Amino acid sequence: MKDFWQSQIELTECYSEGDVKTKLIASLLRYLDFDTSDWRQEYQFNRGEIDFLVGKSKTDKFQPYFFIETKAPKSDLSLYTHQIEYVFKQPEFSKVRYGVLTNGQELIIYDYSLDGKMNKVIDFPNLRSTSSLEQIAFTLSRKLFEEDNEDKSLNAKVITVYNNKGGVGKTTLSINLAAALVEFGYKVLIIDLDAQANTTLGLGIYPPNTQDRNIVALFDDYPRSSLDKLIWENANGNNIDLIPSNIDLYQSLHEFAKKTTSRKEFFLKERIDSLKGTNYDFIFIDVPPAMDITFELATLAGDYMIVPSDLKPFSIYGLTHLLQGSKNRIKILGVVGNNVDLALNISKPVLQIKNQYKLQVFSQIIHNRNCIAQCSGQGLTIFQAEKQKRGNAASVAALEFKSLARQILYNIEESFLAVDTHLKTALEENELEPSLV
Repeated sequence: MKDFWQSQIELTECYSEGDVKTKLIASLLRYLDFDTSDWRQEYQFNRGEIDFLVGKSKTDKFQPYFFIETKAPKSDLSLYTHQIEYVFKQPEFSKVRYGVLTNGQELIIYDYSLDGKMNKVIDFPNLRSTSSLEQIAFTLSRKLFEEDNEDKSLNAKVITVYNNKGGVGKTTLSINLAAALVEFGYKVLIIDLDAQANTTLGLGIYPPNTQDRNIVALFDDYPRSSLDKLIWENANGNNIDLIPSNIDLYQSLHEFAKKTTSRKEFFLKERIDSLKGTNYDFIFIDVPPAMDITFELATLAGDYMIVPSDLKPFSIYGLTHLLQGSKNRIKILGVVGNNVDLALNISKPVLQIKNQYKLQVFSQIIHNRNCIAQCSGQGLTIFQAEKQKRGNAASVAALEFKSLARQILYNIEESFLAVDTHLKTALEENELEPSLV
């Protein structure tokens, strides 16, 4: 059947924009394995109209994959790129992967990066040639999108930990939240995506000793590399698996950012997805406080984001940039009050975050305690310190992290809770309470 639609594309003569729409694009979409229920023609939105919106129809809500703008034959497509960019900027199309512009002869595919820039992915001067059609199918075929969007509810949940303001305890939160989940019986992996390697050090691994078994190797060997051989199991006896980092990641990511390969921003997501079918329940990505390539990679790779904040003005102000940069491409579970001074009155900053930024704040606060920083400096989790009976402060901190872990688990997905035996038991015992304030 695919050969039939290819022949239709090759033989179709287009004399007007209407011909491009009704003859060529309809055949092209069928060639890409979409049927008529998978696209919306002359799709209206609040500020305009799209010629074709293509996506997944067999759900309660139409899920768009890409859109197509058509022009009359022989039109200069460079005059219409602003229309593609305009659609990308609309909030309702924030999850659309590609924008396509064609005049029936030439076809250009664009994408839109998290830093607000539209990029030309590939240009086909003669879209009807066999080689062009094969490459178009490699980028826009229905099968590729369905593989990216398949239900992974029973696989590992990927949580990105990020705030573009430093000094909010992002590393200690990642480590001890992961450790709390281990206490509940979950299998957890942390990926250290920060060249400072504080998470690596905090889990008792000296970065220079990691040699080629670290996250740097993933980007140095792009696109052939994978993650499974970079994992350090049971780092420092804490039952947390780690993909470590080191200072060489700066240069490696600098070179990676310069590559012009299509879909490179999905590289980390694709490699993490390959681990989702393993025995991990959760995968954490610890991200540096910068809106650079690491932020883009981690935002696209994560299922959820949690945002640590000390609830002071500078870290709250940073939420503005975070929301602008994420563009709704990741579900933000909420803000975690972390490294918070015991004397701080949290009611005002919590209301500000809710009212001004429309984000929820977890009711469990992680307070600033010397024992937490001391543990990280020694390569220990707070639970290892508690078991070593290092004092009441460590026990209180451990209880806070366990409570926060319960709240995060409760808020991830009801479908996940339904099949999760650890949480089901906790629910039955009334251990879990409403967790957002």
